[in-house]
Amino acid sequence: MSEELGRYLAQVANQMSVEPAAEKEILREIRVHLEDSAAELQEGGLGREESLAQAISNFGEAREVGRMLGLIHSDSANQAVLAAFLPVALALTFKWILLPLLGSLGHWQGSPTPFVFASLAVLALLVPGLTLRKWRYGYGVWAFFSLVTIAQM
Repeated sequence: MSEELGRYLAQVANQMSVEPAAEKEILREIRVHLEDSAAELQEGGLGREESLAQAISNFGEAREVGRMLGLIHSDSANQAVLAAFLPVALALTFKWILLPLLGSLGHWQGSPTPFVFASLAVLALLVPGLTLRKWRYGYGVWAFFSLVTIAQM
């Protein structure tokens, strides 16, 4: 690997905040892509160093590439744990706190209180799904099972 490619990959790595295994794989893919691009440019008549410099230039500025890759690959484990925990926490909150509170109110079926709590439940389900990009892939299933859990109480 050339010195210029090594510097570029180090700059990309400095901008990413991902797990070491993911970082290693991402940098390997970038290196292979840049080497392939440089080889194609060499076939077009450029020298070895010129073709690598052109391939790096075409790929993009290291800081921006690293920042974007970091956004794409960061915090997936933390978000997965939170996505699994949140429906359980909401269900337990409704079952052990809100339902006993409603039961102590007496004739709560005729009051607007259930509508308020249902609105809060829907809001609690929508906010994470709409604000956290990575949750959107499994959001339908997550919301369905959360609502089923709440409905079973």
